[in-house]
Amino acid sequence: MRGARLLAAVLALSAAELFADIDTAAYCSAIRQCMNASDYFCNAENSKPNPDIEYDGEFCRPMHAMRDRDVRPATPDGRAVFSLMGKRYRSVYEVTGELPVNMEILNYVLDNLPFVAMLVNAYQGEAYEARYLTRDRRVFHGGNGRSLSGTFAQPYHQTTRDSVRNFYWGYGRAKVLAWRLKGDGLLEMDFYNRGPRRVEYRLRAYAFPGNAFLNGVMQMGIFRNMVLKKIRIVIDDVERSARRFADGDLEPIRDYEPMKSRQGQRYLREFQEIVHRSGYLDSLTILIDSHADSLATPEKTLRGQTIRPDAGERVEEYPDAGPVPLPAPDAPAGSRGVSPAAEFFGVSADSADAAPEQNP
Repeated sequence: MRGARLLAAVLALSAAELFADIDTAAYCSAIRQCMNASDYFCNAENSKPNPDIEYDGEFCRPMHAMRDRDVRPATPDGRAVFSLMGKRYRSVYEVTGELPVNMEILNYVLDNLPFVAMLVNAYQGEAYEARYLTRDRRVFHGGNGRSLSGTFAQPYHQTTRDSVRNFYWGYGRAKVLAWRLKGDGLLEMDFYNRGPRRVEYRLRAYAFPGNAFLNGVMQMGIFRNMVLKKIRIVIDDVERSARRFADGDLEPIRDYEPMKSRQGQRYLREFQEIVHRSGYLDSLTILIDSHADSLATPEKTLRGQTIRPDAGERVEEYPDAGPVPLPAPDAPAGSRGVSPAAEFFGVSADSADAAPEQNP
C-alpha cells in the first residue's frame, strides 16, 4: 500500500536525487514538443524532436497528467521527471485493488513509512526498511530486504476527504527473475475512499530501459507478470500487517525489539489513537462489513482490544542533516547524456543504461 517503499518495490524504478544532471536533449525536446514549454538552457537545437520518437497523444499524455500534479518544467523536479519522460524507451506497469482500511489509517501510514516497515517486519518476519533523509520527509530510502531498494523524492502529495494522490521519482535497484536491474523511475500512487473499511488504490510505475534489448525484455509477458507480482507482494505485506494490528492481534509486536524503542512506542501510541478515533473498530461497522462479505466476525475483533505501551519521551524524528548531502537547489542542469539520478548515486551513464546481468 505504501507508496514510498512500495515504490522501491516497483522494480528498479525507484527515484533519486533532486538536483543532478539531466539529459538535456530529452528534456528540452519533450517539453517543447509535448507542452510547448522551454527552459533557460533549451535552444532551437536541443529542442528538436527526436526522429525515433512519435510525439503523439500516447507519448505526451502522461506528461500533462504529471503537470496536473504540480510537476512542472523549469523546476528541479520537473527537469528530472520530464527528462526521463522524454526518453525513447518507456515501460509502464499498473496495479489496482482495494485495501480493508479507512482513510485516516491510510494517511497515517503514508506519512510514517518507518512505522510501516516495523509493522511488516514484526508480523511477516521480513526485513523491510524505510528512513527519511530530510526533515520534511520529502526524500526517503526504502527496501524490502531482498530484491528491491531505492531512494525517492516526493514532489506531490494531495489529501482530500475522499482521496490521496501522490507522485514519486527516483532511482533504485531490483532483481527480477534472472535480471539485476538499476535505473530511474517514476510512480503515481492514488487512493480513493470507498467505504468505512474500504480504500481503492491505483498504482502506475514508469521505468526507462536504456537500450532496445532491455526494453524488449521488460515488455515480455513473463517479465511484466513478475514485476506486477512483486508489487502486489509488497502491498499485501503492508495491508495484512496494518489490519492485524488494527484488529487487535498484538502478540507479534510485543516481542519485536524495534517497537520497544522510544520512537517505536510513539508510533504505537499514535497509530492506536488513529485506529480508535477513526471508528475502524466500531462494532456496527464491523458487523455490516462482515455481513456484506458473508463472513463470521471474530469475537476478539468486536472487543476492540487495545495496547498500553509504556509512555515514552517524545524525541526528534530526524537528524539535522540526512546521510545524503543534497546539492544546492539552483545547481545548473548539465548537458551530458546522464540520467537525473546517475551522477548523484555514482552510477555512470554506461552502467545505468547497460543491459541487466544474470545472477552469478
